[in-house]
Amino acid sequence: MVPRPTLPQTSLKLPEITRRGFVQAGGCLFVSLAVLPKSSADSSATEMETPIASWLEIRSDNTVLVRTGRTEIGTGMSAFYPQVVAEELRIAPEAISLVTGDTDQTPDGGYSAGFLTGAANLRKVAAYTYQALLKLAAEHLGVPSSAIHTENGVLSAGSRNVRYSQLIQGQHLDLHIPVTGKSARFAAAGVPSVAGLDWGSLDGLVVAGDPPTKPVSEYKVIGASFPMPGIRDKVTGKTVWSCDVRLPGMLHARMVRPPTLGSTLLSIGDLDEKRFPNTRVVRKANLLAVLSTDEWEAITAGQALASSAKWTSWEGLPGSDNLTEVLRNHPWAAPDATKGDAAKVSATFAQASKILTASYEQPYVRHAPIGPFLAVADVRKEEATIYAQAGHLQASRARIAQLLDLPLEKVVVRWFDHAGQFGRKTFGGDGAEADAAILSQIVGKPVRVQWSCRMI
Repeated sequence: MVPRPTLPQTSLKLPEITRRGFVQAGGCLFVSLAVLPKSSADSSATEMETPIASWLEIRSDNTVLVRTGRTEIGTGMSAFYPQVVAEELRIAPEAISLVTGDTDQTPDGGYSAGFLTGAANLRKVAAYTYQALLKLAAEHLGVPSSAIHTENGVLSAGSRNVRYSQLIQGQHLDLHIPVTGKSARFAAAGVPSVAGLDWGSLDGLVVAGDPPTKPVSEYKVIGASFPMPGIRDKVTGKTVWSCDVRLPGMLHARMVRPPTLGSTLLSIGDLDEKRFPNTRVVRKANLLAVLSTDEWEAITAGQALASSAKWTSWEGLPGSDNLTEVLRNHPWAAPDATKGDAAKVSATFAQASKILTASYEQPYVRHAPIGPFLAVADVRKEEATIYAQAGHLQASRARIAQLLDLPLEKVVVRWFDHAGQFGRKTFGGDGAEADAAILSQIVGKPVRVQWSCRMI
């Protein structure tokens, strides 16, 4: 086996590609990730050795599999990301299959679709890959890389040419892409990450270095019309939504919420066992829920329990009428050096011949999903799987692992389509994902939680 390349400690160069014998016909190029040391004194860099963590794979049939932890929530990233990769690899976007979301099948994470930032990672990954393929083609064709022209996955020099699939024929090729930043995926590998969601940024991992990218003036794919995958399935009813997930032995749950955010649960009433024969009440501190094998029974039992539950009152929020005043008087709104020189601004106004003053107020606009929060959790003694439309799957995975006190590598978050969402789902700790996970751990069965307006 050829040793894996060692990443440079003080400068970043184009990663070397290694060759390993493939035990069968065909071949594949895996583009995986490796943590870049912070400094020459840092020897804790870890390479992810499993192909499932790869960013990109070029198959023996000249098709490309691309993985990203970002997800499609209506921004069109499922069409744009393949276009970005296709542009850098000089292939048709139709040759690319995009895998999104699931934490055990993708290498990175990031908030929402990260339309530009997520694509920036894949652009660099594709650029690194293309440079490695150019080097292989130069050796194969016996010409300098600068003499090679590439079109639709075929590298040509004069009358000679070679396809990507021919370059990898009968081989297993590994290209390791350097990355910086923190990701929940690396906790199990010993790389510091999310002791308490210490992510550094919502983007998580960032591909390092500055590989040569295709000039914008040469773009042929980006800017052209390319259909967004998934639309046909939504129109024809083939899409599997998060609300469609059903697991054997699954219980339906409804949460019972307090009237105010900071309330403490004092007591709960009894449910009529004859009316709700399949219902179980679960209470853990201020978490209160009803679970049943029948969803409608869970809904009606939740409404009955909500009417009898007693909570402390709480008035910690200013109310909409006082919101502007509270924000202006909040400590972080006070002038300081990061917001400019207040004295200089006042002095400038004092010299003005005329001052115009106006105030504009906008009422509170909720940063929330269009549809109700919904998640299914299957928590066993030593592992957990969450099915949801999380906004940041790796971060949700980290938070759920923390809530359940499970090793990070034992938690998987699987992404499903759902109603459009804005915020709140970024870390998964204050939505249906956490509710379902905690309840499933308590009862030892899969639990489906769907929020409803009457409960929150």
